[in-house]
Amino acid sequence: MLPSLPLPMFGALLMGFLAFQMLLTRERSMLLVALLALCSVQSALIALVQHYEVNTLSFFQPVVASIIPPLVWITMRRLDSAVTSRLWLHLL
Repeated sequence: MLPSLPLPMFGALLMGFLAFQMLLTRERSMLLVALLALCSVQSALIALVQHYEVNTLSFFQPVVASIIPPLVWITMRRLDSAVTSRLWLHLL
């Protein structure tokens, strides 16, 4: 059998790389880094369970999936408040 890289694993690697790059930059939102890392974990779990048939990890899929929506809401609210606080600069 030839080795393969399923699409969810490719997405997990890409999001993990983006999260790591954001950690190395000075201007970063830790919530956004956490969101990217969690989405990367979720994609890796999907690939491991569906493609590589590691069924012992299937318990963690709904747990991680239930954490993502509140984290997205908190992250977007925090980013929105950061953007609106600097909105007066654009009105000049």
